[in-house]
Amino acid sequence: MKTESNLKPQLQFEIEAFPKKEGEPCLVILYDNVAGPFEKQMGDENTQTYYTYDRYELETPYAENLEERISASFDSWLEKAKQEEGEEDLTEMEALKKVVADQQETIESMNSVIDDLLVFNLGGE
Repeated sequence: MKTESNLKPQLQFEIEAFPKKEGEPCLVILYDNVAGPFEKQMGDENTQTYYTYDRYELETPYAENLEERISASFDSWLEKAKQEEGEEDLTEMEALKKVVADQQETIESMNSVIDDLLVFNLGGE
């Protein structure tokens, strides 16, 4: 979604997770096409500086390594967020396929956490 703000996004993405607990839903906010600063007249002599950018939101299960995963494949996450924003009314079959794909992603994410815990418990790093 095209956004205008007096604040420039400082990062490519943010993670909003309250609480930061494994497997709990969190919101990933991704920024793209950041442009500016621009100025516009506000009254007689006042000007306001602003930036424009595309902002996308994606809900996903929280994981300790989520930030690293997004950083490593930012373009894939951005594309997925764009697709989700652009989705129109889905047929029942398309909606079910999407649910299955989302659940498979959740399972893969949980498997990664389980693998990390197993390695830790077995004395690995």
